[in-house]
Amino acid sequence: MEKPHVATSWTYWIRTKRQTVRTRKNPIVKIKEKVSAEMDINTVKEIVSRYYDHHDSKYVFGGRKSNVDYFYNTERWDWYYDYWTSLESDFFKKAGAPHNIYMNYYDESVEKKKMLELDMLVALKKKKMPSGYMDYITLVFHPITGIEFRSTYGKPAMKVKTTYRPVLNMHLREDGELYWSGFNNTFYYFRFTSFLNRLLMRNESFRNVLADIFMMLGEEKKILKDVARTIRSDHYFANPIKIHDACKYRTPDELIRGESEQPLMINYNRKNMNYSWYVTKVAEFIKPADWGLLLSIPKDEFMEWIGAGVKNFSDPVMIKWALSDFLVRYYANRLFETAEDIPKRIFKRFEFIARDYGELCIDTGELISLRKTRPRALENAHDAARDQMVRYAQINEAEFKQPLLAEDSKFLELKELLPDDFKMIDSTPALYDEGERQHNCVFNYRSKVRNDKIAIFHWDIDGREYTIEFGRERGAYCIRQMVQKYNRPALPEDVEIVRKYLKEKTNNR
Repeated sequence: MEKPHVATSWTYWIRTKRQTVRTRKNPIVKIKEKVSAEMDINTVKEIVSRYYDHHDSKYVFGGRKSNVDYFYNTERWDWYYDYWTSLESDFFKKAGAPHNIYMNYYDESVEKKKMLELDMLVALKKKKMPSGYMDYITLVFHPITGIEFRSTYGKPAMKVKTTYRPVLNMHLREDGELYWSGFNNTFYYFRFTSFLNRLLMRNESFRNVLADIFMMLGEEKKILKDVARTIRSDHYFANPIKIHDACKYRTPDELIRGESEQPLMINYNRKNMNYSWYVTKVAEFIKPADWGLLLSIPKDEFMEWIGAGVKNFSDPVMIKWALSDFLVRYYANRLFETAEDIPKRIFKRFEFIARDYGELCIDTGELISLRKTRPRALENAHDAARDQMVRYAQINEAEFKQPLLAEDSKFLELKELLPDDFKMIDSTPALYDEGERQHNCVFNYRSKVRNDKIAIFHWDIDGREYTIEFGRERGAYCIRQMVQKYNRPALPEDVEIVRKYLKEKTNNR
């Protein structure tokens, strides 16, 4: 297996047709083969200049110049210029005057979600390596948070303020290899993470720069042009593959087939690369006999149902979320003409069944069926998946012997607060019995209970039996789910009774 490609302050990995390594034990290793292409810093400057203005320092005016090339836009800073010109020329020289004036339009501590949408300051420089090693170009992306007015060397100056840490450090090696680095100066192969996709989706200028860089690299490695076109059309790239590994393939079809366990019988060269990746990953959880139904879904509808965007299918949690979302939307479309025509209570119950069915299949390793034509058939499939989960647990006797509640569970207090007709489920067999009595998949929630994330209670009121999942938010108990037998929705008045009771008990503590 190929070793991960890493470079630190004391190690620099070099890859040509034959990999050579510099380490502490072997500090001097030179390139033995000529690189196939050169990375010209002027070309990179020209790309970044298409979307950002070129500056020679962080100072818009005044201050010292720098050896680093800076790129940032100032079109929307007219107000700041007007404010500066309104000040007297000797403002900072007056007694009691501040050393500087900060004009912040972004508070990093409060509005972190908006950070990716801000204008960027891009620092570009070329790192010269010792003779025999490949040089590389570094692009550092900092969100701009405001403007600083100050006196520098007795003269007025205006400086760009940025976040302390950049959102991305990107490195282009001389041979076209692409990396990113963390705060410990460790280099890693560049890949599309969920964070990078969020940045691509929210920041147009960054997206254009990255797409153009891939188009430039695609002159030597054609597959990168397909990646660039996908970024331009969809504003993200779903496949979390390393760019180094992607360059081993010539076409999108080769890439999907080379990275998938069960590629579909379609021509991926004629499909959108994001769609190809998602539909192939989803197919791994669908019965092969139903792949035709999967492929018959129009591309736009499929991408909407899967909740595409920043979901990473290398993360098991993301897989569950994406597939359960997809299954709810798929069966709502298949079993009902329009979701709007379904009574809310009925659709809520149906949504619970479809979502739990998908999650149960994933947990048990069973393949999901797309062939159910009636709501009752989907309920039967859900019950069969639940029974399969229980059988797995029964085979493993140790599963039933495990304690359900944490010794110092924060929900034990809730047991004391609620009246006696609320029965806390406090053992693994009792949780299994609750699922059997109520015909739901509450047994599948045992790991959450053991981790003290939730608590399960049974409640009878006027002949109506409820399974209630309680959680905690901001230090207060809350209802996560409350369902009757067969996942039927709870009556609103019953939910209100429990909510009021929780509120009263919490306030009286």
